[in-house]
Amino acid sequence: MHWILVFAGLLLATHSGSGLECYTCSSHVGITNSMNDCERFNSYENHRKSFCQPGEQVCAKHIVNHDGVTWVHRSCRPYDVCDVLSQMYRNGRDQLLECSTCSDRNLCNSSFMYSASTAVTMFLFILAIY
Repeated sequence: MHWILVFAGLLLATHSGSGLECYTCSSHVGITNSMNDCERFNSYENHRKSFCQPGEQVCAKHIVNHDGVTWVHRSCRPYDVCDVLSQMYRNGRDQLLECSTCSDRNLCNSSFMYSASTAVTMFLFILAIY
């Protein structure tokens, strides 16, 4: 029984599939149409997902101010996306307000950052120890 729990935990923790999957969307901040809302986008939505292509190693979320309009973007991006965007959005008209990346699990660039598989894995690991 002990080894079955350890194996189940490792299986849950291991990434399966052909590549990282991320949410992909863009919208104005403060939009009221929930179908186009990328600001409060969460892991319970089943659309706007894409698998990262070669050269895209992370899921990213970045918020920019362009000509007085604030936008939020989520997508697959190269690992250095925040450095690139900070160089691109540094003039008076355009500003990078926030940028974050993740690659620890699929769909990690949602608004809701809790991972159920992480909790299950930890529970199985603790159960296997005792």
